[in-house]
Amino acid sequence: MIHIIRRGSARSTISTVLDEVTNAIHGANMQWRAKSYAASVPSHMPKSHKPQKRVSKDDRRAMVESYVNRYRETHAGKFPSVSDAQKQRKQELFRK
Repeated sequence: MIHIIRRGSARSTISTVLDEVTNAIHGANMQWRAKSYAASVPSHMPKSHKPQKRVSKDDRRAMVESYVNRYRETHAGKFPSVSDAQKQRKQELFRK
């Protein structure tokens, strides 16, 4: 719907506001932020956490096998689901 509106009328003010809202919703006047490649300010606080050590493949395999054996002993020989074994392995990694 097209309306012919005189400048300075209340209707033109409303249409200007509606245009701004529409532009904001649809992103016509969107401001983009570029990625900054500036060096970050060094932190004055010392890092208190230890660096993570990668667990070897053999150690991870041993963790999974021990969990499966414990699970089978307590669940009448049934095997755990893959997701349960993965969750248990992740929990064991965090305990160390």
